[in-house]
Amino acid sequence: MLLFNKPKKLYIENLGGPISVVVPHDDDIIGCVGAVYDARLNRIPVSVIVMTNGELGYLDVNQKDTIVKDREDNAKVAYNLLGVDDVVFLGFPDTKLDNYKSEASLKLIEELRKREPKTAFFTTEEDHLDHQSAYKISRHVIFTQMGYPNVPDLGQPVEVENVLEYGVWNKLKKPTHYFKLPEEIQRLKEELLEVFGDQKKVLEKLGIDFKIEKFKKLH
Repeated sequence: MLLFNKPKKLYIENLGGPISVVVPHDDDIIGCVGAVYDARLNRIPVSVIVMTNGELGYLDVNQKDTIVKDREDNAKVAYNLLGVDDVVFLGFPDTKLDNYKSEASLKLIEELRKREPKTAFFTTEEDHLDHQSAYKISRHVIFTQMGYPNVPDLGQPVEVENVLEYGVWNKLKKPTHYFKLPEEIQRLKEELLEVFGDQKKVLEKLGIDFKIEKFKKLH
């Protein structure tokens, strides 16, 4: 693991692509909007892999039967605003990702091998339950499975050169890098927060400055 006393500015163009971002829920992309948008400005291919279906994200009982489709539709709108059209929804049950570690690991291996990313982002283990599970699954897959010739039916081995974690619901302890959002990306992030609904209120309540994104480089 790389350790720095002071976080350094993150230059996406130096990481290179393709880039894959693994998110526990569709709206968790909000933690690295600036990095993703900057990658697209540099014409670096970006894919997003959504681990869970967000079925428990309804605020009104009348939304219960449509929430999964509604969230997926909203996510597609948001990702389109980011310039990302390569999005896959794995559909594991919301808040229960830890119960599907084996199945999720195999699906993630398959999807990442298809895309052959040079750089991967995933959420930190310092966040809540599904985020912790996504972190463990992503780290296990990328560091111990992707580059080995096992399960060849899921694709050929791929070495991911750059691996970074990011926070959504916390301030990410001991970050190694940061990305300060220019004004135009701040406005885009505000627009995405509106698409995703209550995320902005939660971030503000937690005192998180969504004008600066923080990352911890693991590899």
